[in-house]
Amino acid sequence: MVKSLSNPISFRKKNPLTIRLLFNILLFSSLITLLATVFQLYLDFEKDVEKVNVQMTQIGLSYIQSISYSVWNMEQQQVEFLLEGISKLPGIAYIEVTNKGEIVAKKGKEIEERSLSHEFPLLYVLDGNKIDIGKLKVVASLEYIYQRLNERVFIIIQSQFIKTFIVSAFILFMIHYLITRHLSTMAEFARELDFFSLDKELVLKRKNKIEKNDELDQVVIAINTMIGSLQKSAKDIEKRARIEGELNAAAIVQESFSPPPPTTLKEFELAAMLHPAREMSGDFYDFVKVDDNRTALVVGDVSGKGVSASMYANIARVLLRDKSKHIKDPIELLCSLNKSLKREFQSNNFLTMSFVLLDTQDNTISYISAGHEPIVLVKAVENNYTLLKEHGYPFSEMHADLFDERIEMGVYKMEKGDVLLCYTDGLTDIENDKGEMLGEKGLYELTLKLRSKSANFIQKMIFQELIAFKGDAEQADDITMIVLKKV
Repeated sequence: MVKSLSNPISFRKKNPLTIRLLFNILLFSSLITLLATVFQLYLDFEKDVEKVNVQMTQIGLSYIQSISYSVWNMEQQQVEFLLEGISKLPGIAYIEVTNKGEIVAKKGKEIEERSLSHEFPLLYVLDGNKIDIGKLKVVASLEYIYQRLNERVFIIIQSQFIKTFIVSAFILFMIHYLITRHLSTMAEFARELDFFSLDKELVLKRKNKIEKNDELDQVVIAINTMIGSLQKSAKDIEKRARIEGELNAAAIVQESFSPPPPTTLKEFELAAMLHPAREMSGDFYDFVKVDDNRTALVVGDVSGKGVSASMYANIARVLLRDKSKHIKDPIELLCSLNKSLKREFQSNNFLTMSFVLLDTQDNTISYISAGHEPIVLVKAVENNYTLLKEHGYPFSEMHADLFDERIEMGVYKMEKGDVLLCYTDGLTDIENDKGEMLGEKGLYELTLKLRSKSANFIQKMIFQELIAFKGDAEQADDITMIVLKKV
C-alpha cells in the first residue's frame, strides 16, 4: 500500500472505493472530533467556574463575620483593610460594602461582561438577635478563564485531529489490506480471463489468515469451480476450432448449471427454459428449496453478454444459494445478496431479478422485483391477466445503498388454473426481420390464450411463437422464462 500511495493519482483511479471510505471516515471523525472538543471545553469552563464559586463561598466563610463587626463598630480603616485582603485573591475584580444602601467601602473596578457576582448579607448578632446591617458584594472576573480556554482550543483540536488522522489512516490501511485490494485482484482477473487462459486459477494473496471460508473465499471457489468446469468441457472438444470450441463448451457447462424444474411440488406444475443469444448467457433461472413446503423460483438478467455477464450471473447464483441456507426471509435474503454483489460488481454492471417464493402448504406466492420485468399472472376465475411488480432497485453499485429502503414484497394466493410467468426482456424485445417487436402486450395475450394448457405446453408454445415471429432475424438477447401453474 505504501508503494501505491507514492503515486496518489494512480491510487485514486484504481481504488475509488478506498478513497470514498477514507473521505467518509475523515468527515465523520472530524465531526466527532469537533463535538468532542466543544464538549471538553464546556466541561473545562464549568470546572473553572465552579472553582470561582468555591472561592466565593470561602470568602463568605472567612470575611463576613469580621466585616460585619467592623461595619457595626464603624471601623472604616479595618473594613478597607479586609477588602484589601479580598482583592488580592485570584480573579477578584471588585469588592463593595454597603450599609443601609450607602457604600461604606469599595475596592477595584466593577465589571459586567465575563464576570461572576455574589452578594453576602452582613449580619451582626446583638443579644442573640441577628441584625441586617448591609451587604458585601464580590465580583470575580472570568477573563482569565476565557483566555485559558482560547489557548487550549488550538492544542486540543490539534491533538484530536492528529489522533483522528492516524486512526483513519490505520482503518484505511486495514480496509485496503483485508478487502479492497482483493476485490481489485478479482476484477483484474475477471477482465483478463478468456477461453485462452482457462488454466489460470484465481488466488488471493492473503497472509496469516485466521478465518477460512469467508465471503471472499466463497466467491474465489465459485469462480475457480466455474473455470475448472469450463476447462474440463473445453478439453473434450479441443479438436474443433479453438475459439468456437471453447465457447460452445462453456455454453454447455452453463446450461448444466440450470436445474430441471422440481417434480415434487404439490398441485403445481413447473416449466423453465433458457435460450442464450450467444454461446454464453447473462440470464439465469434457478429453483432453490427453502424447506419442505417452500421453494424459491428465481429469474435473473445481468447487463451485457458473453463471458463477463455469465461469470457475474453464476456468482450471483452461487451467493444466492449459499445465503438461502441461512436466511429464510425473502427480503432479508435479497438485502444480504445486495451487500455481497456490491463488492463484486463493477460500476457499469447491474443485475435485475424476479424472486418468487412458492408455499405449497397454503398455495401462496411471495414475490419481489429487483428492477426486473413484471410477473404475468393469469387468473383462471376472472379470465384475464394482471401484472405483479413491487418496488425494487436492481443489484448495482449505483443503487446498492438505497436497495434496502426501496425493496417491497407482495403476496398472492393462487387458485386452481392460475398461471404465473416470470421472464427476461428477451421475450418482449425480440424483433422480426422488419424490425418489429413482439412487445409486452403480445406476450401477455399469448399467455392468456394458452392458460388452459399445462405449464410445459405453455412454455414450449410461447417459445415456438417467438421463434416463428423472429423468422430469419438475429436473436439479440437471451430468452429465459419460468411457467408455474396451479392444478
